[in-house]
Amino acid sequence: IGSLLIDMVGGQDSVAALFNFSNYDLTSWMTDYMDNAVGNYYTQRWYIAQRDQGSISLCDYYPPTDDNSILNGGAWTRFNTSDPGFYPNASQREQALANSERYAGWSRSRVQQLNNSNDGYTYTINTRQQAYIISKGNKQTKKAYAYEIHVTQSWNRTEVVYEDVFDSYSMDLNTFKAQLNARLSEFNDNEEGYVYYIASDARNYYQATDAAKLQGCESVTISVTCSDGATLGQGSTQYKCRKCGGSLDAHSKECVMQTSVTENELDLSELDALIREADNQVAVLQSQISALEKENADLLKKIAEASVEDAAAYRQQYNSNRTRIEELKSELAEWQQKQKEYADAKQEAEAENDVPTDDYYRLPAIMQDCKTAYSLTWQDGGTWSGYTFVRKATMPNINGIITFRATISIARKPKYFLGIKIHRAIIQISWELTSAYTDTHVADVLTLDPNLPNEEKTKIVNNRISEIAREYPNCKITTEYARTEPMEEVPNSDVYHLLWSSDRLEIAREVDSRITKIYADLVSLEKMMHYKRNIIDVLKDVLPELDTDEGRRLTLVEECHDRWVENARTSRSGRKEVRP
Repeated sequence: IGSLLIDMVGGQDSVAALFNFSNYDLTSWMTDYMDNAVGNYYTQRWYIAQRDQGSISLCDYYPPTDDNSILNGGAWTRFNTSDPGFYPNASQREQALANSERYAGWSRSRVQQLNNSNDGYTYTINTRQQAYIISKGNKQTKKAYAYEIHVTQSWNRTEVVYEDVFDSYSMDLNTFKAQLNARLSEFNDNEEGYVYYIASDARNYYQATDAAKLQGCESVTISVTCSDGATLGQGSTQYKCRKCGGSLDAHSKECVMQTSVTENELDLSELDALIREADNQVAVLQSQISALEKENADLLKKIAEASVEDAAAYRQQYNSNRTRIEELKSELAEWQQKQKEYADAKQEAEAENDVPTDDYYRLPAIMQDCKTAYSLTWQDGGTWSGYTFVRKATMPNINGIITFRATISIARKPKYFLGIKIHRAIIQISWELTSAYTDTHVADVLTLDPNLPNEEKTKIVNNRISEIAREYPNCKITTEYARTEPMEEVPNSDVYHLLWSSDRLEIAREVDSRITKIYADLVSLEKMMHYKRNIIDVLKDVLPELDTDEGRRLTLVEECHDRWVENARTSRSGRKEVRP
């Protein structure tokens, strides 16, 4: 008897686990006990899966750190400053990071596009700022900035190798888990290099019947309601907006809904004015320096020919001019630096269009393309939830709701130079079109023998409900009970009937059963005709193909072709050709 009890429990390890209270989930146990007491049971999908995860480095960029690269190289972004505590602002940091991205060959926008492609991998980009102080004569003149850039490709895939459905009505959970663990051990022992694990989905509850519900019941209709969904399409696009800032706001929702775009180009008139001012200042300073240098050349000649008294006056004027020339040259260098910065900023602004975007393909155009491609009928004008636009639609041949959902985000912030915008913001639209539908069909119709006891009827119905619940573990199970009120018999010996009352009741049961069966067949036929085939397809399969050549005289080429086909068919069957 002891060995029999151990086998029933599941082995000595299971017996020891009986007294380990840390493994007991009392809340779950009490919930299951109370649900079973009122006839609530559940199905739950359990599975054994294999996990494949890892990562590889796609880019490890380090800016060059030799003196020439830091002082003169294009990989570093330098800012003129003598302040030891200088730290670049957001615009300057963005400038340095964008410059490093060009040298690395990888950028944040490229990583975002790869993630939007949904190729089964996850791409991440990490940056680290580097800075150097540039000095001249023990005096700080500039600071140089660049970024390390690291791009990683990672994946975490799962593959289900075994699955089963647990039914709390007909199964024991501990026995079910023991079987899963045994199969898991088998997978882990036979498959090297892979790790397998057990997981489960959420519970799906259903209601069992009882003797009270089956009192006087003659038939039970079991229906299944399934809900599902699918992604019909998805994508992303980007466009430039001159008026958008570095964060989303009310204007972002307005511009994304525009159907026509006007005055979206950058306004560089202020930058052109700065360039003209710098050019004029440089020209004036160069002219002043040239005039003073020419005057000093004349003074040197006069000093050589003048007397001692006159030479002293000329030398004083010469030294004064030299001091002024040095001041003008210093001022000229500053304006030339500004001139270069203005020119570089304008060149960068003109090259801003090199980043490919579709400035005219925004939400209205995307929705119109979806409507045309899927024959949608919009049910509303759409609503905003935060910065996500949601719109409902219907679609032929799909008995459900189609949802269009688009989310806007900032793919690249605008860039400014001296308060002048030289890079427009890039707005990204990520959209998807999904379907969600619910379908109900009759899974079975049980006709009950009225002579059976209610306990036997309950067992038959619950067993069938349990089978259907395991067959459709993610669907809702409902039952309908058909009852016929017993006919009142009038005890009168003088009244004669063509049929006995028991016979009439039996006929009524048979008619009701047939009507229920016909209804179930009609529901199934309607579902098949609606989702699978139309009446024309059925007629094409039943009727013979039309002979379009009937009664028409064949041409010589057609007649030769028919003879050739017939001779080939005859030779394949082994019969000799008999055509004259």
